Amino acid sequence: MGLFTTHSSFDPDRDIPSLDGKVILVTGGNIGLGKQAILEFAKHKPRQIWLAARNLDKARAAVAEIQKQVCDAPIKILQMDLTSFASIREAARTVAEQSDRLDILMLNAGIMATLPGLTQDGYEVQFGTNHMGHAFLTNLLLPLLDKTAQSGPDADVRVVVLSSEGHKLGPKPGILFDTLKTEYSHVDAFVRYGQSKFANVLFARRLAQLRPRLTVVAVHPGVVRTNLVAGATGMSKSARVAGPLANLAFTPVSEGVKNQLWASVSRDVVSGEYYEPVGVVDKVRKLGRNDELAKALSNSRRSATAYDYPAHGVLQSRQISPLCDSLCCFSDELLRLNMNSSLLTKAAAPARVLAQTQLAGRPKLRECVGRGARIHTTSYRVTPCPRSAGQRKKDVPCSRRSFHATNALAQKDPYKALGVSKSATAAEIKKAYYGLAKKFHPDTNKDATAKDKFADIQSAYEILSDPKKKEQYDQFGAAGFDPSGGPAPGGDPFGGAGNPFAGFGGQGGFGGGFNFEDIFSAFTGQQGPFGGRRGARGSPFQQEILVGDNIEVQASISFMEAAKGTSKTISITPLTTCGTCTGSGLKTGTQRSPCKACNGTGTRLHFMQGGFQMASTCGTCDGTGSTIPKGSECKTCSGNGVVRERKTITVDIPAGIEDGMRLRVDGAGDAPPTGRSADPNTRSQRGDLYVFVRVAKDPKFSREGSNILYTANIPLTTALLGGQVSIPTLDGSVNVKVATGTNTGDKMTMSGMGMKRLGSRRGGSGDLRVEFRVNMPKYLSANQRTIVEMLADEMGDKTARRVMNVSSQRPPSDPSDPESHKNEGFLKSMWHTLTNHPAHQKDGEGDSGTSTSTGTGKDDKKQDDKKQDKPKDEPKDEPKKPDSTSG
Repeated sequence: MGLFTTHSSFDPDRDIPSLDGKVILVTGGNIGLGKQAILEFAKHKPRQIWLAARNLDKARAAVAEIQKQVCDAPIKILQMDLTSFASIREAARTVAEQSDRLDILMLNAGIMATLPGLTQDGYEVQFGTNHMGHAFLTNLLLPLLDKTAQSGPDADVRVVVLSSEGHKLGPKPGILFDTLKTEYSHVDAFVRYGQSKFANVLFARRLAQLRPRLTVVAVHPGVVRTNLVAGATGMSKSARVAGPLANLAFTPVSEGVKNQLWASVSRDVVSGEYYEPVGVVDKVRKLGRNDELAKALSNSRRSATAYDYPAHGVLQSRQISPLCDSLCCFSDELLRLNMNSSLLTKAAAPARVLAQTQLAGRPKLRECVGRGARIHTTSYRVTPCPRSAGQRKKDVPCSRRSFHATNALAQKDPYKALGVSKSATAAEIKKAYYGLAKKFHPDTNKDATAKDKFADIQSAYEILSDPKKKEQYDQFGAAGFDPSGGPAPGGDPFGGAGNPFAGFGGQGGFGGGFNFEDIFSAFTGQQGPFGGRRGARGSPFQQEILVGDNIEVQASISFMEAAKGTSKTISITPLTTCGTCTGSGLKTGTQRSPCKACNGTGTRLHFMQGGFQMASTCGTCDGTGSTIPKGSECKTCSGNGVVRERKTITVDIPAGIEDGMRLRVDGAGDAPPTGRSADPNTRSQRGDLYVFVRVAKDPKFSREGSNILYTANIPLTTALLGGQVSIPTLDGSVNVKVATGTNTGDKMTMSGMGMKRLGSRRGGSGDLRVEFRVNMPKYLSANQRTIVEMLADEMGDKTARRVMNVSSQRPPSDPSDPESHKNEGFLKSMWHTLTNHPAHQKDGEGDSGTSTSTGTGKDDKKQDDKKQDKPKDEPKDEPKKPDSTSG
């Protein structure tokens, strides 16, 4: 035992259930906690364990050592270097090709307090290894994780992310985004380590929100006796000398592994939480529950790599150049600027400079600019540096233009892109998307236009798969997705020229905080139908609405419940408005104070080379211009304005619902956090609850849309002679007639006896389609075979095999001749008599015709008998003379 040993009642041998049929992947499984976790998993008979490691020799040695204790441990080695996206991508492809499921993903590998450096993809080495590598691997394996989670109602998919209590050593803001692609060498090595481990906490929280089917947690294993200290090359010399001695006081690996094992199997785990040994919650730093920071980290990862689906179903990534990376981050920043026109004017100035340079013509930048999902339409204004009069005469004045960075000037119709109608269901849209995506994916389709078509398909599906975006497009068309409000030619008269009132607001000549740009935007819709978060200056024509996150749950029902409709009671834990502070995040009697970082403006100015300025949202107040003073936070909600509460809700499931359909319950999702990160005057609206319905298979029926399919097995005799059979339906059994000579595969339709039609204007129900299958006997009794052989004779079947010898073997004769029927068997004779065979009829007539001469025949017979009896009176010893009679 060490000084830091944690005591827990969790016993891996006792508390880990059977892992039969499960597939597990552990990174860093060649040593320390990862190796111990694999050993404990192997004792419970999983189907497969992937041991991911960079060093193959150490991995083989670890496997050999584990298999000495568990001889049949099903371990596969997966070579992977977390500092290389290319290596991670290849490893993920290997897993996807060789495994059809993934039940436990343990992100265990990591480094600590190393010297400053960069990964192969240009990230700070600890952040890139501990966080970016694992996050990238998880994203690549998400399709496999989702597939496993949807494989059945009892599926339990876990993602366990190893963090550390050292996450509290990171920088005060939590994540310094401008340091992620630098060596960050001016701070202590443990600060860099803390930032990487804190990123893992935020990653687990965000993934749990986006994937409610998965159980995702971050864990601290404790201060464990591993080799991390030996690899801590960034520590001081004295610390490195004392490290091995201190290591003796740390928790043994066999004890330290318990927390991550507990998180992998325990039913008490809450997705999205951070746990310290063993199963202790609520030990994370306050910023660890900041959803906005978690979203910002997620956005920064997306701006670094663009994900798409290749032919094998594994996500791939294309690295974007640093210039495109900064431009994509800049576009995400614009989305957080509340779409205030004057603010965008300042914020987008660098983009104008970029557009005027030769860099804008480079293919890599054109590719980045062509991605409509990452860079959004905005407007910009240039504030040129002071120049001489001669220079000003030569230059063309440019006050304001529209900078379009979408795929095309006009948003393409998503319905046409996917080839579906506006009344198409979510399942039809999804089916159309997957079909077209597979057809036009650039990895499989080498057509020059495939790449553009694939991008259009993805953009269309992004709109139509989101109910709110779909509703937005149906109501406003393409203009709903163009923040500049510039419709196609012939529409808005101001569309092509941008905003004619640009330059008069904010710092302009009208002053007084009166912004003509906001007025123009309110009338022409330049901000889109949903507006955005405003800056410090409000607008009388715009109002922001904060919408909470949606919640996704799964409900399993039987086939008959799907046919008749049912109600399900579902337990959820949504974010609800704090009852103590009513959502303000403040203690009673306290109030907000102006943000000191931005002086209450909500924005911060950044001065760039060349005299240009860029405005971004203040990171301290999140653009609200005010903060909650320290000590004034509501203790119940920690100043967020929302708390989690367990609720039970009854959902009505309509009759006719199909497996995989999704039901929406408006306003039953999370309440938005209206505390420290929201404008106190902002309206709020709860998110929605989405219920994914899984319909169990029925042993009798299968389904094809609203039609029900049933296979009726009928006897051979019923198929030959016809008759009646009982057919089960949704409302009980009914008798149906079977026609004579029914064959296997013959079908009949019972109209209106199927499932109810959902979404149909006419309503009604589908059909019950019955397919007949004739049961052919495999074994026949002697009597059955005799009868069948006689039937074969009657039907003239000469190919059938005969074993009962009921057929005549003499040469062919007239079948109507009575002589040919004298030696036939009893059963065949009875059959011919019953069927009035001609030969039997003639035989009967012959018997009746000779009855008149019966007396004469008898007298002759008597005389013959007397003649034959005469030799009996002769002496016995007289020799017979046979030759005398032969003449």
